[in-house]
This record gives sequence, structure tokens and C-alpha cells, in this order.
Amino acid sequence: MSDSKTAEEAMLDITGYSRDTEKGIGDINHALGEQSSASQVIAQKIESIAQMTEESQAAAQKLMEVATESRRITAELTGSIAKFQLDKTSGSHAS
Repeated sequence: MSDSKTAEEAMLDITGYSRDTEKGIGDINHALGEQSSASQVIAQKIESIAQMTEESQAAAQKLMEVATESRRITAELTGSIAKFQLDKTSGSHAS
């Protein structure tokens, strides 16, 4: 009887260990699912940041073009004003 009792106890132990192993595998599987979801969210956020960076670069380029055009117009207006002032001054002396 002692051998059958030992075998029965061993089978109960094995069954318990098997359940513990199954639970551990289930926990790992759950954690992997959460990690996968988190990885997808991180990838989406990185893609969003990359898109915002590209948009910022395009906006900065456009701003530089506008600033360059503003400087050109300012120089043109400054030249026109100086010419107008010279013409006005020359016209006053001619009278």
C-alpha cells in the first residue's frame, strides 16, 4: 500500500505542477499579448511623431521662403523709396 500511496502522491504532485505550469504559460501568453499591444501603440506614436516632424520641416521651409521673399520685397521697397526721395529732392532743386 505504501508504494501505491507514494505513486498516488506523486501523481497529485505532477498534476499540481502541471497546473502551475499551465498557469505560468497562460500568464506569459497574457503578458506577451499586452506587450504586443503596447508595441503597436508605440509604433503608432513613433509614426505620428515622424509625420509631425516632416510637417514641421515643410513649415520651416515655407517660412524660410516667405522670409526670403519678404527681404527681397523690403529691399525693393527701400530702393524705390530712396529713388523717390532722390527724385523728389532733384525735382525740388530743379524748380
